[in-house]
Amino acid sequence: MNLPSAVSVSITTVPTFSSSQTAENSVMHSSRVEAACFEELGLKLGARIIAADRPGFGWSSPHPSHTLLDHPRDLERLAEHLGLDEYGVLGISGGGPYALACAFSLPHEKLKCVSIVCGLGGRDIGMRGAGWPTLLGFTWRYRLVPTPTRWWFQRQLAARLDLSDEKHLELLQQDASSRSGSKATLSREVEKELEVMRDEHVLRLFLRTSRESFAHGCDPTVQDGRLISTDFGFQVEDIRSDLPVQLWYGKHDSSLPLNHGVQIAARLGGRAHLRVEDESHWSISNNRREEYLEALLSSIQSQSRYAAPTQQNKPPAKTPYLPWVQPALTEALSSGLIFQAGSPKEGCKAKWAGKGMLRH
Repeated sequence: MNLPSAVSVSITTVPTFSSSQTAENSVMHSSRVEAACFEELGLKLGARIIAADRPGFGWSSPHPSHTLLDHPRDLERLAEHLGLDEYGVLGISGGGPYALACAFSLPHEKLKCVSIVCGLGGRDIGMRGAGWPTLLGFTWRYRLVPTPTRWWFQRQLAARLDLSDEKHLELLQQDASSRSGSKATLSREVEKELEVMRDEHVLRLFLRTSRESFAHGCDPTVQDGRLISTDFGFQVEDIRSDLPVQLWYGKHDSSLPLNHGVQIAARLGGRAHLRVEDESHWSISNNRREEYLEALLSSIQSQSRYAAPTQQNKPPAKTPYLPWVQPALTEALSSGLIFQAGSPKEGCKAKWAGKGMLRH
């Protein structure tokens, strides 16, 4: 479909049939197919996830002049097209800035909650505690030296579209094996990352989403990195005070340090709830998926105007009403979850939209 920013966007929905709807929007070198990791959980919770490729990813058309604040406008149009009256937003890793942009821009009568999992905050927070790839990338590489950055991406395994999936898988498994050692010699971060990398299903999904994310080459990834490492065009402090924001961060994350969650929470004040887990960057999005999705759905339910009536205000029996199928979900009228994803290594990310959800 065509969106206000002149982008043609492709979407994927999983599962096909469900009581609640979710839309997804992916981030750094990821794509809509990453939402497949939510299929079983979506069936279990009754959440329908609608995943959208951002400009230049998958089947969505490139748009070099796209801005961070164009993103919520595109998602709002997508939500209208899908008939979503209410929604929530989830952003993971590089999806953090897009989730914050949605929190700043989307209408209060529709956006009911935002959840950010190991998400990037503003550039001014800095990268203290980050590993070298993140430190160099988000402090100056994306902004100042895009050509060498593009060259670097072209040589990463994720961008090697000339390799078969089986060869890709073999190389990924070799990488995991080379990093393994005795448990006593591994850092807690590496130990948690390797736990995820040993899952062949996770690696195969990574391969599938990598092919989609580099379908237009490496330029869209470099442009996306520049976009989220420069000024957002708004202040986190200016996000509306009545919007619940859930923050999930790992103690052992050198890709996106815990300080980003701490600083976002401080700027949001009482509207933010920060949860810190014994996880790494990849493992928190993978291992805590059901927890953060349930928490998001529960918050949307409590904020929804479609909330189940209490015993005191329950309508007479002759007046039909829609009961809650599950306590963590809104009824299947027209809410959604907006899902925001990070890198293909980082697992899925989600947002809630109009009795459904949108992912970013």
